[in-house]
Amino acid sequence: RAAAQLGVSQSALSHTIRAFEAKLGVRLLTRTTIILTWTLSAPVALILPIGYFLMAYQNQNGKLVSLAEIHGNMLRRFIVSKPDIWRYQEPRVRELLDPSGRETAPKETMRVIDPEGRVVGEWKTNIPWPARTLQHPIRVNGQTAAFLEIDASLQPLLMATSLVGLLGLLLGGGLFAALRLLPLRT
Repeated sequence: RAAAQLGVSQSALSHTIRAFEAKLGVRLLTRTTIILTWTLSAPVALILPIGYFLMAYQNQNGKLVSLAEIHGNMLRRFIVSKPDIWRYQEPRVRELLDPSGRETAPKETMRVIDPEGRVVGEWKTNIPWPARTLQHPIRVNGQTAAFLEIDASLQPLLMATSLVGLLGLLLGGGLFAALRLLPLRT
């Protein structure tokens, strides 16, 4: 607008101001385009992978909680039916943890631990590092009779988040380049 009011081109006015700033050795005008480009492009690059990770983690957590409730209910019924000897029936506990009835291959390791910390039964699957553990109490008559622990790998989640992060960097970098190269005019 200033160039139009002075009757010169924007380019000519910019060159004149830069030359004047160089002669004085002082910056007279603060150019906010770099701040604006970072302000707009950095959130695009960061929010996309962070948001994806948080949503995918919550999704995985929901699946683990559902799995824990399903197996926990089966184990609770078993414990109620044999309150004195369930701890010594490792094959039956292991059978209750067996995921062979599922449509997809198991991606978790499950173990039942009694209140004293002894493993009563376990279903093992090779879980790649890093892994997380969900511990679900199995309550009988208001008392914690056992804990069901489920280990699941975070590796697929982290790999997918990395891909989304690359996409975010590409989008953020593209936005940064577009804002830096294209003139911002009103």
